[in-house]
This record gives sequence, C-alpha cells and structure tokens, in this order.
Amino acid sequence: MTLTLAAALVATNAPVRADAAPRRGSSELERSQAFVSEGDALLEQGEYNEAIAKYRAAYYGLTPEERASYMGSIPIRKGMRAYDLLVAQEQSRAVLERQLALVTEFLESIKNRPDGKAKVGPTIIAELEASRSAVEKKIAAMSEVAAPSTDEPPEDPAPALVEEPAPTQTPTEPDPSPDTRRSDGAIDEPPPSGPSTLGIALAASGGALMAVGAGVLVGNWTVPAQAERFANEEPGYETGTQERVNYIADQDDRARRFLISGSVVLGIGTAVTIGGVVQIIMHRRRSPSNIALAPALSPRHAGLTVRGRF
Repeated sequence: MTLTLAAALVATNAPVRADAAPRRGSSELERSQAFVSEGDALLEQGEYNEAIAKYRAAYYGLTPEERASYMGSIPIRKGMRAYDLLVAQEQSRAVLERQLALVTEFLESIKNRPDGKAKVGPTIIAELEASRSAVEKKIAAMSEVAAPSTDEPPEDPAPALVEEPAPTQTPTEPDPSPDTRRSDGAIDEPPPSGPSTLGIALAASGGALMAVGAGVLVGNWTVPAQAERFANEEPGYETGTQERVNYIADQDDRARRFLISGSVVLGIGTAVTIGGVVQIIMHRRRSPSNIALAPALSPRHAGLTVRGRF
C-alpha cells in the first residue's frame, strides 16, 4: 500500500489522498496522467488551446467514479488555469462559456455524490467554486457591453410645413407635322432652308481659279503669234537670221511655261468647282430651293453659271 501511494505522488506531481489511490493496472488512469503531462508541456509553451484539449482528454478519460474524486480535480484545476490564460489573450465569450461548462460539470458531479466533498476536499472545491463565480462575472460583463441599448431615441419634432411652389408649366412643343414623321415613329429633322453657302463659295472660288487658269492658257497661243508678228516688223529679225531663230525659240519656251501654269491653275479650279457643285447637290436633296450650277468655258473666258431660285 505504501508503494502504491508513492507511485501516485510521482505521477500526479500533487499531494494524493489515501482514498484516491489508483487501482492496480488501471489503464484509464495511466492515459489520464499522460494527457496531464502533455498538457503541462503545452501550457509552458504558450499553446493554450492544445493544453486545454489535453486536460479535457485527461478528465473525460477517467471512469465516472475517478472523475468525481481528487484524481478528477487535477485536470480540472489545470484546465482552469489554461482557460484563464486563453481568455486573457483572446477575450472570447465562447471560451468563457466552455470553461464555465467544464467546471460546472465537475462541481455538480461532486455535489451529486454523498462522499464527493470528502474525496476532493473542501479547499479544492472552494477554489473551483471561486473560479466558476469569476467566469460567470466575466460573461455577465461581456453581455452588458454587447447588449444593445433599450432606450428609444427621442422623437424628432415634426418638421414645419413648407409650402412647395406651384409647378411651372412649360410650353408644350407643337406636334410635328406628318411630313417629318417616319414610318417607324421617329421624327426627322426639318430640311434646312436656303442654299448651301459653303457649296456656293466653293463653286465660285473654283470658277474664279478656272478663269485665271484659262487666261494663263491663252498665253500659249498669243505669245507665239505676237512673237511672229514682232519678228516680221522689227529690222534685224528677217527670216533666216540667227537673231530671229533665237527670239522665236525663246518665245516658244515662254509659251510652254504659260501652258504648264495655266493647266495647273485650271485643274485646281476645276476640282474646287466640282467640290462646290457636289456640296450644293447634297444640300439640294434636303432643301426645297432649286439651284443649277454649270461651268462655262470658251476660247475667250471661263466661269461658272448659277441658275436657281433662292
């Protein structure tokens, strides 16, 4: 009997009552003691959740008779310490509720056994009851903080009635005429009135350039004729002389320059005129006015003829 008590003292690292000595060959008690040792190591490492799991396994690994004894109080007391450290770290109400459930279960099991208090001892029971009271106070404090206020806010005074200004009547637009309404119900924009100013300006400018170009082209014919007449009338430019040949050649070169320059100006004028005519035609499709433009060219002049009703 003395050897058994000594083994219990070494395994639990706490004073053991004579009536709490384990039965010889109790495998549940051996596993519980191993879980307690593992929980102590995890607690020192700061692994509070894992330590609590080991202490709970040590408690529930005992038989019902061993739980309601001093041996059952060992994992409960160590678990309370681990729970306190975890709550201080996380401030979690769920952790507090699990702690309260565990200590309450142990105290109720002691209370329901006639010899429960004698097996555990009044000092340990008082210690665990103080732990339970502290947990209950912490839960109550958290509940007061989290509970919403029941005081109803004061009602706002009724707002003063403000007369709203009468809605202003906006003038209604006249219904579009049937001519401007398409078959799909959409409304076309009314056609523009009057001729195309841009088209007329382009056509007029192009006509002027065409006139200038035609005038320059005339020099291609007038310059050789004037040179021939001058050579015939001027002494020293008789037929067959070198002065006549050089003079006529120089005037022919001058006439070619008139031809090139006049052709370029006439081409530009023609392009501008065509652009203006196209603009006027496109505008005419949307305008009720009737306008007709046509270039006018002759050996003596060039221009643009505009006919229509403005």
